[in-house]
Amino acid sequence: MKSRTIDAIVQCAAHPSMPKTIGGNLDEVFATDCFIADSKELGILTRKEIANPKVLGILLPACRNYTDISRWDKYENIPAIPLILEMLLNDKIDSGLVYTSYATKHSAVLNLDEVIGSPNDVWIVYTLKRVSTRRGIVACKDSPGAKLLQRLAQA
Repeated sequence: MKSRTIDAIVQCAAHPSMPKTIGGNLDEVFATDCFIADSKELGILTRKEIANPKVLGILLPACRNYTDISRWDKYENIPAIPLILEMLLNDKIDSGLVYTSYATKHSAVLNLDEVIGSPNDVWIVYTLKRVSTRRGIVACKDSPGAKLLQRLAQA
């Protein structure tokens, strides 16, 4: 984006590098919008040959409280869910907090131990042009969140 080959970048607010995206580019890259979308369903998958899993792969801090990680002796902080799957398939971890769809795709080697569900993810849109001017909040009055707050205020 800084090289002007693209106009915008979209990043999940739960991504571990999100603070670096904002903080490391404070005067050049600006959050200009966001949207909310369901994540794919998440769960704990374990390699079938592991009777007592010891090492969990997890995306921290985003997924820290989705399950009780004290069940494992150790956890590996892995920066992306597809990388957690790769480490599971390459015998580098015993279990991983990943998309449940991976259990079907890799049913010969992985078991689905726990279904966690689908969180709502906030996605941040970044551009090189600032939309907030330090004089107030930039918000859409017709957004679902604004409508919900209006209904709650009237109740």
